[in-house]
Amino acid sequence: MVLFDRDTAKAIRITGNNIHLTESLQTYVQDKLQKVIRRFGTLVAKMDVHLTVEHNPSVPNRHKAEVVAFAGKTILRTEVRSPDMYNSIDEVEERIGRIIRKYKERKESKNKVNKKDPQIGKQAIVTPEIDEEEDETEEDQYADVYDSVDPPVPAVNEVVRRKVFPMPLQTVEEAVLCCEYVDHPWYLFRNAATGEISLVYKRNHGGYGLIEPSNPNAVDEEPL
Repeated sequence: MVLFDRDTAKAIRITGNNIHLTESLQTYVQDKLQKVIRRFGTLVAKMDVHLTVEHNPSVPNRHKAEVVAFAGKTILRTEVRSPDMYNSIDEVEERIGRIIRKYKERKESKNKVNKKDPQIGKQAIVTPEIDEEEDETEEDQYADVYDSVDPPVPAVNEVVRRKVFPMPLQTVEEAVLCCEYVDHPWYLFRNAATGEISLVYKRNHGGYGLIEPSNPNAVDEEPL
């Protein structure tokens, strides 16, 4: 269900798993997050909200509220788990507000620097070079991104959740920026340079890594 605020013409999409989205609950979410949208003017175009309740009652923090805010090509995401859904909504509102404010301040600071020296704005984001062992194996090179994923729970091979979201073309620099504002150490995007789906991730030793499909026409590339 999509809820529209007539005053700000912004949209908040609310979905849920294992929870009945009552009118009062949806109104509560809308009232909370519309305050955040109004606070930052035209910076945020829309928000996706996903509410989930775990089946297992023994889990202490069963109620999860997840918010994804779309600020142009930048995606800002956070989530909160607690014993009560309304408490999760309250906390996720505060957290996404802080993330958007941090993003806005960084954007304004960058714009001021660009006005002083236009050439600075044209420079790409450069991650620091990392001294690595010469005998580092291929498995070691990608261990930092694989280790960040929770180990699979032995169960039937079944897709239990499917996410669909817009994926506009982004540069690697824009993807790195988005990766700083999500709650996981990786970010999936459509590379503007190639049109292919690519992934940037935070390396354990600092900097970012980039994973992208190989070019079948290139003769000097080695398979992973």
